[in-house]
Amino acid sequence: MNIFFIPSWYPSPDSPLTGIFFRDQAEAITQLHAECAVGISTWGQNDARLLLWGHTPLQSLRKRFTKPASAVYQHSENLVEFFTPTFTWTRRIWRGNLAQITRANFKNLRQFEALKGKTDIIHAHVGFPAGYIAQQISAKTGIPYVITEQMSPFPFPYFVRAGKLMPKLALAYQDAQANIAISPSLQTQMASYGVSRLAYVPNLIDERDFLPALPAHAVFTFFMLGRMVSQKGVPVLLQAIAQLVGKFPTIQFRLGGEGEEKLAYQTLAHSLNIDKHITWLGELTRRQVAIECQACHAFVLPSLHETMGVVLAEALACGKPLVSTYCGGAESVVTPENGLLAQVSHVEDLAEKMAQMMLHYDTYKPEILRQDALNRFSRRVIVDKLLEIYATAIAKK
Repeated sequence: MNIFFIPSWYPSPDSPLTGIFFRDQAEAITQLHAECAVGISTWGQNDARLLLWGHTPLQSLRKRFTKPASAVYQHSENLVEFFTPTFTWTRRIWRGNLAQITRANFKNLRQFEALKGKTDIIHAHVGFPAGYIAQQISAKTGIPYVITEQMSPFPFPYFVRAGKLMPKLALAYQDAQANIAISPSLQTQMASYGVSRLAYVPNLIDERDFLPALPAHAVFTFFMLGRMVSQKGVPVLLQAIAQLVGKFPTIQFRLGGEGEEKLAYQTLAHSLNIDKHITWLGELTRRQVAIECQACHAFVLPSLHETMGVVLAEALACGKPLVSTYCGGAESVVTPENGLLAQVSHVEDLAEKMAQMMLHYDTYKPEILRQDALNRFSRRVIVDKLLEIYATAIAKK
């Protein structure tokens, strides 16, 4: 089976972890099923060299003369990445160069087929722009396609017109053979906007990287990983920490991630007099994330909204219990057996759930937590679900 991936965002030199789970999925398919070949189509998603900004016109103009060259990256015999560099700018002007971006994906498809033969199915990751691009390619080639949706929140406000999905996005879902949500809550949200042919398949974890280990810290330590932006609920966590330190004076928190709000959060932590309880880790590599998951006692994610929260599943694979919020996606990972959920943006409730975790920590058995993660999120489980959806889509088309 030849599968053509179109990711809406993807790792780039300046954003090496953005969309890394799309590549993880492609690698898992080819590693577990040698009969499958995957081509990944890229045009410069998240690549600063190809993003033109109106507020920096001179810098954007210079980029026009330093455009990187096209490239083909052979990750393995059956996994190939095709890069046709194309500029992206605001959708308010010439639709953000969407027509040229679509042509770049056609070019990548032709290169993939020159190497591997006819494409059996296209897998678009996120409804726009990837889903729309897949719809355009499918309309001209007859290749069936499926979409995996990742938007958080769903839908982004930009894609809503008078309470309905923007036509390009609605068309992408309408013509897809399957629309895959990565959590049941996202599936419900998509259905409320009239999206049909829905399926639930979560993002996978690489259980080979996230292995169980005993905590490495002498005092009880929570680990949190997320971008330092409002969605992740960091201010709520900091205020909850301020409530906890009186009862648990040795408690420690290790916070991973970068973002535009980080300095404001550090200022808030200082004003709450909790600096000595927090280590700001900054941007972490995949290996560093695994090490932090293994070293902590428990993982906390106080998000305001999530489509899934794959970091929860990764921590679970390391045998760590979870504390999160009723933010949508977390409910598909956190269960009464593996963790606790607090109300969104509720400082007292989050503090109470973390206190309960500390007091009853010994009731969570690492081997049981890891097996839970393997049963639901391992590479084999997720890849088999995807291949079944692919086969059904190809048969229907």
